Formats: sequence, C-alpha cells, structure tokens
Amino acid sequence: MSTSRVQPPILLVEPHSLTASIIVSTARQLNLPTVRQVGSVRTAQQHLAAQGFLGMIVSLEDAQAAVALLEQVRNAELAASPEMPVAVTTAQVD
Repeated sequence: MSTSRVQPPILLVEPHSLTASIIVSTARQLNLPTVRQVGSVRTAQQHLAAQGFLGMIVSLEDAQAAVALLEQVRNAELAASPEMPVAVTTAQVD
C-alpha cells in the first residue's frame, strides 16, 4: 500500500479574480500543490490561524494590511510556520 503524503496547500491572497485565476492555473500547470485563493487579508488571517500552508502569495494592493499579515506570520502569531516561503505581487513598481 502506498503512503503518499498530501502536501499542504499554498495560500493566495489576491483580490482580483482574473489575476488569481492566472496564478492558480499556472500553479496547476507546474504541478504545484493546490492553491487556495482568498480575496482579502482578513480571510487569509482566518485560514492562517486555523492551519499551516506550504507557502503564501500575497498581493500588496492593500499594502498596510498585507505587511501586517506578513508580520503576523513572521512573528509566529498564526498557525503558519514563521519560515513559510512568501511571494508578493504588486500592480506597480516605483
């Protein structure tokens, strides 16, 4: 009998459904673990408080809330590992 272990999902925090669907589709094509998409930092906090994730991709559209979320993760205030890999997306580069 095979004892294959299911990897935890990747959390995607992206308010724009088109961008989110592109990221989810790309992850699927690359055979990455399941991507769980949420549209707000508040919802992401609820998910991160309840379970761990393999990684997180977070939009900086609401930069203040996104940075606060990243601080919570890095300060081990949620169920997610403080060493969890994180990628950020932004609509503009200064």
